[in-house]
Amino acid sequence: MTSTRTSRPGQWPGRSTVLAKKGMVCCSQPLAAAAALDILRKGGNAIDAAICASATLAAVEPLSTGVGGDMVAMVWSAREKRLKCINGSGRCPEKLSWRTFARRGAKFLPNFGWGSVTVPGCVDGWWRLHQADGKAAWKSLFDAAIDYARNGVPISEIVASDFETIRPRLQNDAARAIFVPQDRLPEYGEVFKQRDLAQTFEIIANGGADSFYRGEIAEKIVASSDAESGYFSRADFSSHTSTWDTPVKTQFRGVEIFEAPLNTQGFTALLALNILASLNLESLKDDWAALTHATMEAIKLSFAERDAHVSDALNYQAPLDDLLSLTFATHIGMTIDPTRAIPRRDSLIGAMHGDTVQICTADAEGNVVSLISSLYQGSGVVAGDTGIHFHNRASMFSIDGDHPNAMEPGKRPFHTLMPGFALLHGKPYMAFGVTGGHHQPQGHVQFLLNFLLHGMTLQEAVSAPRFDCRTENFVALECDFPPDVRESLSAKGHAFVENDPGPFGGAQALRLLENGIIEGASDPRKDGCAIGF
Repeated sequence: MTSTRTSRPGQWPGRSTVLAKKGMVCCSQPLAAAAALDILRKGGNAIDAAICASATLAAVEPLSTGVGGDMVAMVWSAREKRLKCINGSGRCPEKLSWRTFARRGAKFLPNFGWGSVTVPGCVDGWWRLHQADGKAAWKSLFDAAIDYARNGVPISEIVASDFETIRPRLQNDAARAIFVPQDRLPEYGEVFKQRDLAQTFEIIANGGADSFYRGEIAEKIVASSDAESGYFSRADFSSHTSTWDTPVKTQFRGVEIFEAPLNTQGFTALLALNILASLNLESLKDDWAALTHATMEAIKLSFAERDAHVSDALNYQAPLDDLLSLTFATHIGMTIDPTRAIPRRDSLIGAMHGDTVQICTADAEGNVVSLISSLYQGSGVVAGDTGIHFHNRASMFSIDGDHPNAMEPGKRPFHTLMPGFALLHGKPYMAFGVTGGHHQPQGHVQFLLNFLLHGMTLQEAVSAPRFDCRTENFVALECDFPPDVRESLSAKGHAFVENDPGPFGGAQALRLLENGIIEGASDPRKDGCAIGF
């Protein structure tokens, strides 16, 4: 592991890494970070702060996350002294399968509408996380979310740009009434209100997960689904539960790196790291162009395995032990040609606008949380007067009935959400994550290379320019990639997607120093911040 630089000349542009003693919150909206920090200041712990931030983001970054989506979190429990993962992703309605669309002659599953919606798992994930390790009163975690939803929040720059893409995705009148009121897009600086969502949050705050899955909210969702030819039943909600899963891991540069297991794409990043570790990284470290080429090729290889194997672990037993073995990584790593880019079979898909938030929190008791929650692209469907905008995770299933990820009743889909975590000498070292749908494993790999190989500071590792691999040899580069690196990659056969806005993700990260100080960083690609006390 390379040591990081510990000072930054004042004239250098950019952000400094944030330091604190008692608690830290890193997320993509300052208002949500402040709300979560307030929970910590009042005696709550990192688990409480992460839930508060996730809920508040539904009000202040409304197109990225919400109670109509999913969440996945990795938690170092100070009480149990162990790392665990909660999978708060939902399942396919019992009335829905790949046959529903195949018999209509469809070649693809719908991206939007009721056919793209699985049961939202976010609220149950929050609830079980709080039941296991929370400290503050459940109800108090939603005060800020309720206030901002009811009384409004000024729309910030990134949120304003998110709204520019929402109109074509909206599928029903309830969604249009919220997101394009009076048939116009909300603008930067405008106060945006979600009064129906505020009422839904109050019900959740008072009644917990049962109020969402077995009470008034579930009734309204199913009634709306029935009225609009959707697929939900009360049983889909009453039977839903999150699961506590064992994270998957690898060793990289002396640090144990952990990712969420199937049905998430977490192992993809670990496989890419293993492939890179099988190469001579020390010889590549100072050659940015050569290392970037090798990283792109490793990612293409790992994505090919991802697309073949990621599915619901209850329905398909992927050979993860083999996929994450150093023998396998070395074997496929030998196919990387340092002189040219090699197209890989169906390795990646094109750019997609994904809506996701990453949250990292830590407290003085030793609890550390890496939580990611999302609406993916958003289904464009809102249920009646609940204010709940649903995700479109069912679109991540396969319409191929023979594929492990085929859409089936009660099954969880392939999932992009993958919070990251690292241990050093068996103790919590770092919580991190990079949003951006299919960019997430690519972002994890690039962040970890920046920090563990190049010795960047935490904030530098978050801020450094990133690439995003696409289909075959196509790749998007952020505008600040050096021209000589770009020319070298082009000479090797990498084709560039020009004038491409991404996704290049939004990273959040924190690290625990040996003296107990907490270090935090937040991506300048988002509106947010790292803040502590």
